Order: sequence, then structure tokens, then C-alpha cells
Amino acid sequence: MLLSYITPLTIMKKTVIILALLLFGLELISAQSKEKVLEEIRSEYKTIRNNITSYVKKFPEIELNTTEGGHVTAYFNNKDLKLIEIIEFGETGKNITQYYFKNRKLLFAFDQQYRYNIPIYNEEFDANKTTIIEDRYYFHKEKLFLWLDTNKNKVDLTVKANKEVGGKIVDYTKELKHELKKEQKH
Repeated sequence: MLLSYITPLTIMKKTVIILALLLFGLELISAQSKEKVLEEIRSEYKTIRNNITSYVKKFPEIELNTTEGGHVTAYFNNKDLKLIEIIEFGETGKNITQYYFKNRKLLFAFDQQYRYNIPIYNEEFDANKTTIIEDRYYFHKEKLFLWLDTNKNKVDLTVKANKEVGGKIVDYTKELKHELKKEQKH
């Protein structure tokens, strides 16, 4: 007679509770693995920065979208691409973007925008009044999973436009790697 008290509604409630607990548990695992991935990225970043003087530097002729010029520097450990640094100059600022790689896959991008108080050719230009805006982009399997703004606050990646930024960065680095390959063949 105990079975008569178990209704479809009771079964559905228990199923929802079990699913909710499972999803909550998976989110905890996901958060733990994100922290582990973040630690690995930061460790690789430090390794690259500490060894940068030992890497082979190449200066590919890659066209940049800038008014005052710029340059690209690629760093290799043997043939393993570790870093691409792009510096773009403008009359009202400069942009420095660094793309870090492990096994030819993007794992971190660091973007610094320097905004001058007025154009550099103006007598009243004051480098001390330059503001710097920084963004940090963390990738796992070339998918953006964490974006920290200039105040190191997390940017909401559930917003479609923000999520698309990660795809654009990955696509751009693939173009850069393609250009590097073309240059190496010449």
C-alpha cells in the first residue's frame, strides 16, 4: 500500500531535486577546474616572461590598422611560438597587445591601451597624464572562459557581445599565425 502514495508529481519533484543537485555539483567541479586552468595559464605566462630573452625574435611584416605605425614581434622557443606582441602607435595613444601560446594554441591575451591627454605633437602633451586601460583574456582550448577588465573585475561572458570578443581574438591570432607561416616560407 506504500506505493499508492507515490504519485507522478512526487517522482517529478524528486527528479528535479536530483537534477538540481547534480548540476550544482557539476558547477562546483567546473569552478575547481577553471581555477586549475587559471593556475596553469599564469604559470605558463610566468615561464614565457622569465625566458623571453632566450627566445628567437622575429619581426614579420604584418600590416596593422594604425595611423602612426607599429610593429609585430614574434617569440619562438626553437620553432614553438610562445608570444606575439603587437605595438600600434596613434597620435592620441598607443596599444600594446600580447598573445601567449602553448602548443600553438592561444591561452592568454593581455591588452593595454594608452590614452594620451592630447595628441603627441601638441606642446601641451604630458606623458604623466596618460591613462592606461588593461584587459586580460584567459582561454582554455581556445575558448574564452575569463575576461578581467582594467579593475580586474570579471566581465560577464553570458552577454553575447562579450562572448563574441573571445572568438574574434582567437580568429585574429589564427590570422597572425598564418601570416607568420607565410613569412617563414620566404
